[in-house]
Amino acid sequence: MEFLSSSADIVIGWGCAGAGKTFALLLEPLRHIETIPGFGWVIFRRTTPQIRNEWWLRDKSGKLYPLVWLTPKETTLERTYSMNPLTENKIKFAHLEHENNKHDRQWSEIPFIGFDELTHFTKSQFFYLLSRNRSTCGVRPYVRAVCNPDPDSRVKDFISWRIDPETGFIIPDRCWVLRYFTQDWDSFVRWASAKEVIDKCPHIFSNKKLQEYDIEDLIKSVTFIEWDIYQNQALLSKDPGYLANLLAMDPIVKKQLLEKNWNVHQDWLELFSYASVNDVFSNFVEESNDKHITVDVARFGRDLAVIKVWFGRTVKRIRIFSKSAITDLHSAIEKLRQEDKIQASHVIVDQDWMWWGLVDMGKYTGFSWWRPAMEDPKTKIKENYDMLKTQCFYRIADRVNDGKIRVNTDDITVDWVRTKTIKIWSQVYSFEELFKKQLRVIKRKNPDSDWKKKINSKEEQKNSLGGMSPDIADTFMMREFAELADLPGEFKIRKL
Repeated sequence: MEFLSSSADIVIGWGCAGAGKTFALLLEPLRHIETIPGFGWVIFRRTTPQIRNEWWLRDKSGKLYPLVWLTPKETTLERTYSMNPLTENKIKFAHLEHENNKHDRQWSEIPFIGFDELTHFTKSQFFYLLSRNRSTCGVRPYVRAVCNPDPDSRVKDFISWRIDPETGFIIPDRCWVLRYFTQDWDSFVRWASAKEVIDKCPHIFSNKKLQEYDIEDLIKSVTFIEWDIYQNQALLSKDPGYLANLLAMDPIVKKQLLEKNWNVHQDWLELFSYASVNDVFSNFVEESNDKHITVDVARFGRDLAVIKVWFGRTVKRIRIFSKSAITDLHSAIEKLRQEDKIQASHVIVDQDWMWWGLVDMGKYTGFSWWRPAMEDPKTKIKENYDMLKTQCFYRIADRVNDGKIRVNTDDITVDWVRTKTIKIWSQVYSFEELFKKQLRVIKRKNPDSDWKKKINSKEEQKNSLGGMSPDIADTFMMREFAELADLPGEFKIRKL
């Protein structure tokens, strides 16, 4: 009832599993189907299987919608209201599996848009669909979305004002409070009134033609509501054993799906365990004289150039550059080499086609991530991975999960300034936050026909990071290449 009663342009509801979120999303647009000719709506899931799977959108709507004379077209994911042919209204279930699928709606006019599991969609998909949220049928266009907590999604950034950053739980007094927002480049401008938003970024509204419109029409209102499974008495009265299922889950997953915590998340696809990634900053790992430098070079946009100095399995120093030329990086690497007495062949550089010059300039070791997997140096058996990069990620993840890696954050510079924070476009991150965020988006992927292990693509990782490249994660993974290649003597490897 709280979710259905809001007058906000956008309502986002989240809560634990089984709380009735999808049911409320399906129920919301039914208020208009009998009285508003031309009213239509689309509810999105990220993939088609998520629509068709047992007891998901299609099955749930199949129980609910026939009660109000919505008849299904079984050959499509469409439901058509056909009680009155003159005011026929339609619902569609649609996917946005790939980033560019958002353009499939380029000419659409959708008065009501729903997102089931909003955390699965990218920020650009959500805001592009917001441009299709328009109406000439008399209903003010609006958006409703539901989700489970996910600390790696952009949804958390959007609702951060509502969440205690230390505990990860909702701040009770801020749940259900109406706020107003707009976007200024990549930043959200959010305040308690529409006028405050305009006052904070007047340049967006400087066009004189905008002054002809009501201020409330220029700023979107948004609110948030938290669901609890104990409110869903319909489910618990029929299946009280479902609570037992939730209570028996892994402690980390239970915090997410039962306790509604936005700071924890773990699923079987993740290579790096949540707890182990947190531990890398405090693990007890002895430094050694087996020293290496790993380098990932910035290309464009939000990419960073990242240099890590390793003493054994400890990251001793970190150098980050928001912009970089080959000569600048060469100078930075040589300075570190001289300070820590590191061989040139122990400098491992991600050598895509743009950066051969840096490898040759310093006589460094090139890392060709697309090459075939190598043999395990102990067993002498070639490991079954789709490529070298995947092999290195799996191997370094095993070490992290075993507590055998340490990352020191006492010696970090960003653009030559000693700091522990990094600004990427308008967003400021702590290094630890960015490190954890990037490792968490490295996911297992279904093996191919040869049962070779795989990870998600770089594009998928960047989508999860809002367009940011996982440069910090990549330089972390590259350390494993030193073990596989048995450096020095790596120049033969460069010519593979």
